[in-house]
Amino acid sequence: MIHRFPGRAHHPGIWPRPVPARRLGHSVAMASELRSSPRHADGRLQCLPLLGFHGEDGPRRRSLRMLDRLVHIAWWASLGITVVVMLVNAFYMVVSPKAWFRVPRWLGLQGVLTPERYSSSWGGLQVRILGMIIIGTAGWITYELLASLAGK
Repeated sequence: MIHRFPGRAHHPGIWPRPVPARRLGHSVAMASELRSSPRHADGRLQCLPLLGFHGEDGPRRRSLRMLDRLVHIAWWASLGITVVVMLVNAFYMVVSPKAWFRVPRWLGLQGVLTPERYSSSWGGLQVRILGMIIIGTAGWITYELLASLAGK
C-alpha cells in the first residue's frame, strides 16, 4: 500500500513522494478508512476542506479566505476595466472611425489597423461593423447574466 501524504516531510523533486505504508507504520486500516470516507449520493468521494482540520478555523484558514476574497475582487475589477475599455473603443468605432484612430494607442487598441486604410469608405464601414458586434455581444452577455440572476 502506498501512502501519498507522508506527514510534513519535504522531499526534493516531486512532492508528495509516495512512501510505502509499512515504512510509516500504517496498517491495512487505511483502505477501510477510504471505503468509509464521506461520499456524495452518486458514490463519488466527497472533498474535505484543504486546510483547517475537522472544521478548525485557524489563522491559516482565515488568511486563505482573505486571499480568496482579494483574488475575487481583483478578478471582478480587471473584468470591469476590460469591459469599460472595450465599450469605449466600440462606441468610438461606431460613431467615427477617424475619431477612434485619434484615441491614444493604449486606449484605442487599434492593433495593426491604420487610419489611412480603415478610417473612411469600406475600411470605415468594417470598423463600424466591428464596433456594433462588440456592443451587441456585450449587450447579449449582460442580458443573459441578468436573466440568469433573475431566475435564481
